[in-house]
Amino acid sequence: MPPRLFRIPTTTSFHHVPFSFTPFRLTHTKPQTVWLLDIIFPPGFRQTVSYAVRFSFALMLLYETGFGIHATVGPSMLPTISVSGDWVIVSRLHAKGKGVQRGDLVSAWTPMRHSDGPALKRVIGLPGDFVCKDRPAAGDVGSDGLMIQVPEGHCWIAGDNLPYSRDSRHYGPVPLALIRGKVIAKIFPWSERKWFHNGLQPPEQIS
Repeated sequence: MPPRLFRIPTTTSFHHVPFSFTPFRLTHTKPQTVWLLDIIFPPGFRQTVSYAVRFSFALMLLYETGFGIHATVGPSMLPTISVSGDWVIVSRLHAKGKGVQRGDLVSAWTPMRHSDGPALKRVIGLPGDFVCKDRPAAGDVGSDGLMIQVPEGHCWIAGDNLPYSRDSRHYGPVPLALIRGKVIAKIFPWSERKWFHNGLQPPEQIS
C-alpha cells in the first residue's frame, strides 16, 4: 500500500509529509515516531495524574495506618468530650490495643450497634485485671459488689459519664482486635483544642 499524504501545519506554511498509519503509532518515513498516547494524553497531563494518584494513595495509607480525624456524637464521654461538635485525632498506631494503657481514650467497635460506627470510651481494665461488674443502672461504681477478671485478649471499657454510657457493663469485655486506635487530641472547636493525657497514676508499691 503506498504511503498516504497528510497535511501537517507548521509555523510558516503547510507541507506534505508522507507517513504510514498503524493502530498504535504514527511513523514518519523520516526517523521520528509520534505515539497516539502522547497526542491524547500529553506528558505533562500524565505526570499530573501520576502525582495525584500517588498523593491520594499516600493519604489513604496515612488514614488507615497513621492518624485519622473523627467527629464525636453522644453524651457518654462528658465532660471530657462534648455531646456533639467535637473533632478528635485517632492514632492508628495503637490499633488492636498496641501500647494501650489503663486510662487511655480509645476508639473501638462495640458488639452492640456496630452499624452506628466506633465508640469513644476509656480503658478501665486490661487482660488479667479484676474490674467491678456493675449493673448499668447501678448508682455508684462497685455498689453491686461484683467482680470479673478481664479475659486474655480483651479489655474493659466505659464512658466517663456512666449514667449515659453504653459500654462493657452492657456487653462485657471487648476484644482488643476491635480497638481502632487511641484518641490523642481534640482539634475542634479550635478554642478548646488540647492533647489528651492519661492522668491515671500507677498504684503505690506496698512493701
